[in-house]
Amino acid sequence: MAHLTAGQKNLEKEIEKLKNQLISKQASSILDMAKEVSGISVLVTKVQEKDPKSLRSYADKIRDRMGSGIIVFGAEDGDRVHLLAMVTKDIAEKFSARKIIEQIAPVVGGRGGGKNDMAQAGGKSPEKLRQALDKAMEVIETMGENS
Repeated sequence: MAHLTAGQKNLEKEIEKLKNQLISKQASSILDMAKEVSGISVLVTKVQEKDPKSLRSYADKIRDRMGSGIIVFGAEDGDRVHLLAMVTKDIAEKFSARKIIEQIAPVVGGRGGGKNDMAQAGGKSPEKLRQALDKAMEVIETMGENS
């Protein structure tokens, strides 16, 4: 039994390693989708990550590659939707991830919270994910104008 458990742990580690390699390769192409708002790099998009933990891990890797900027990811998970906003620390006072999430979560019938540099939300209306992401861009543009 211990042999099977060790084998499973090794397989899980290998899967995680391969996922990280895939994310690294995807990072440069997804960063090409970023737009500039008030001189800040902004990436707002739907991604395939299904659960909040994977979504956060993916955003962490993209943020590390981005350097300075804002990321808002949305993902559908059956009849649920997950939202994540991440803002690099250098601009988190001006562009709050928490405020972004608080304004877009109601679009998908959800609530969320977090800090200025990272916030998450869940919702029950995945069919409204595109609307929520569009609203995120509007919120970020307004934040940029008001500074």
